[in-house]
Amino acid sequence: MSEGALSELFDVDVVRPRKRRRGRRWVIALLVILLILVVLLVVADRASASYAQDRLKTQLASTLAKDGGTVQSVQLEGFPFLNQVIGGHYTGLDAHIVDVPLSGLQLSSLTVTATDITWPLNDVVNQRLSAAIADRVDATAVLPLSRIAAPLAPRGVKLSAEGANIRISAPAEIAGLGGVVSGLATVGVTNGQLTISLSKLTIGGVPLPAAAGNALTGQLARFVKSPQLPYGLRLSSVKLVGQNLVIDAGARQVHLTAG
Repeated sequence: MSEGALSELFDVDVVRPRKRRRGRRWVIALLVILLILVVLLVVADRASASYAQDRLKTQLASTLAKDGGTVQSVQLEGFPFLNQVIGGHYTGLDAHIVDVPLSGLQLSSLTVTATDITWPLNDVVNQRLSAAIADRVDATAVLPLSRIAAPLAPRGVKLSAEGANIRISAPAEIAGLGGVVSGLATVGVTNGQLTISLSKLTIGGVPLPAAAGNALTGQLARFVKSPQLPYGLRLSSVKLVGQNLVIDAGARQVHLTAG
């Protein structure tokens, strides 16, 4: 006789056995455990990144801004980060420093990017940044024309941006002619050294021959020195952007601190 017939005959409900849900509960429990582990790993990852960045910021400040300036930020790249700490190999870092003294002048900003950094875990724990070596370091320095012109102003020298060049004017006397000498200065980099060439020279509004520009450029070269950037960075380019000189430089196999 069927279950339906029994139910009608005796007016009772036939109780069917419930399916076991134990397997489903194990799956849910496993997912919860995995979620907790993921959260803990993310927290540990961010904590290790914060710790390393704090150590870097403190010690880079003594190297990048040893003569002044302020390290505004140090940002380590790469995610996840914990495996970088354990493995002692980092994708890279970016550091931003402002108001950096440089060869008697003051940069408005210096941005340093280091890539492919080797820094063993033991040295991280003991805060030995001298053990950190970057395969490559690139830097971009911004030097306002106003900061170059300021110490020259008492001598009557004036600087201003004119297209991609710098207009220079100064009181002078050439071949018995007195007045204000004016010309265009073009900045560049040759063999890692800063260069300046003069052209379109006039004195008191009277054009000077090209030979005069060549002679003054030669004299100027004796006084123009390449800025001494940190880490022995070698100049690669310099250009005038608005009212600022933007200087790019790079180096290979760089110790992030000395000693």
